Amino acid sequence: MKSGEKSDFWERLDHWNKFLAKIPFALSMLLIVGLMFLTAVDVIGRFFGRPISGSYQISELAQLWIICLAWPLSITMSSHVSVKFLITKLSPGVKKVAGILAHLITMGVFAAIAWQGLEMVKRSFRQVELVNILDVPLYPFQIAVPIGAFIGFVVLLVQLCIISRKMIKGEKQ
Repeated sequence: MKSGEKSDFWERLDHWNKFLAKIPFALSMLLIVGLMFLTAVDVIGRFFGRPISGSYQISELAQLWIICLAWPLSITMSSHVSVKFLITKLSPGVKKVAGILAHLITMGVFAAIAWQGLEMVKRSFRQVELVNILDVPLYPFQIAVPIGAFIGFVVLLVQLCIISRKMIKGEKQ
C-alpha cells in the first residue's frame, strides 16, 4: 500500500467519524422538535383546560436523550468548554502532547460515565424504578447516558488515533 493510500484511509476515517457523530445529533434534534410540539400542545391544552398529564416529566426525560446524543458531535466540533490561556504559551510539541493527554483523560471520563451509567440502568431495571405520574420504567431513559458516553468514547478514540498518527508523521493538525 502506498503512503497516499494510507493517508486516504486516515482522511476517510476522520470523515466517517465526523459523519457518524452527526447521526445521534440528528436524533437529538428530532427529539427537540417533538419536545417543542409537546410543549405547544400542552400550552394550548392548558388554555382549554385539558393539559397533557406528565408533560413536565416527559420534557425532563427527553432532555436526557437530547444532551447525551449531542456529546459525540460536540466532541468532533471541539465545541466543549476549554481553557487555553496556559496551552497558548507552550511549544508546538508540548501542545501536541497536552492534546493527547487531554484526549486520554477525556476518554477515561467517558469510559467511567458509560460504565457507571450502565450500572445505573441495571440497578434501575432490577428495582423496577418508575417515573412519577407517568408510571413508566425509568431505565429506557437512563440508557441514554451510557450510549452517549460510549459513542463519545469511540469518537475520541478515533480522534486520538488520527492525532497520534499526525504527531508521529510530523504533520500539522
